[in-house]
Amino acid sequence: MAKKATKSISEDGMTLTFTFHEEGVEPLSVDISELSDSIRDRLAMHGLSAKMGDSYAGVESVEECRNSAFRVWEDLRNGEWTARVAGTSGPRATQLALALIRVAANRGKELSLEQAVQALAAMPEEQKKQLRKTSEVRKAIQEIKMEQLEREAQRAEAEGEGDSSALNALFG
Repeated sequence: MAKKATKSISEDGMTLTFTFHEEGVEPLSVDISELSDSIRDRLAMHGLSAKMGDSYAGVESVEECRNSAFRVWEDLRNGEWTARVAGTSGPRATQLALALIRVAANRGKELSLEQAVQALAAMPEEQKKQLRKTSEVRKAIQEIKMEQLEREAQRAEAEGEGDSSALNALFG
């Protein structure tokens, strides 16, 4: 699907402009200073919620979720807008980081999630591909996936997800 619009923020950070990708459609510029303080506060909270929520979109554990959100908050407090954390590059990087932690533990070494993520961030993509091909890392990733599936099955069972009438009709 073709992109319908492009967004850009002015240098002073006060105006957001939407440029629509169709001839004859005028751009729309909105100036945040025209809004009341309460609406600006709500927009800020909405943006903060989205930014922190995006940080843990790809993580698998509650602890990683909390750690990712905390790191984003700390980065923002330190004036860093674009810092990357565990979940921001998707589940595959997170699985690889978790796999490295397991492999390290199996070898009698201690590696934190932060250390694993930092090591992967500094690593060329080709090296990451080579890591994923090793038997130790492949096994660790498969274990992580199986544990995730088990947790999802337990959660579904506990929540009584799904109507079993279709199964009952099929099997009696």
